[in-house]
Amino acid sequence: MEGGEGALALETGAEMLDYLIRRRVQMDQDELDWSLVAARFAETDEYDAQGFVSPFACIKARCHMSGGAVSARLCAGEAAGRIGQERDRGHLR
Repeated sequence: MEGGEGALALETGAEMLDYLIRRRVQMDQDELDWSLVAARFAETDEYDAQGFVSPFACIKARCHMSGGAVSARLCAGEAAGRIGQERDRGHLR
């Protein structure tokens, strides 16, 4: 029931709320994954090969995003990456 047709089949308020909660969790995880890859992409020079002056400009243009959205995703990806590194080093429980 994760696709569009299944969502349209929801009938009760409780079913709809359950769907909304599950879907938001999935979307948040997707955004985090996307952000981590975006932050890693920003460390490459692929943006230059694509003819852009920065990773930010490349993502903004190629992914059809606003500047604010790109900034938020890059910052989230960088922060999540740092947290993961600290966890891997044993500095976080």
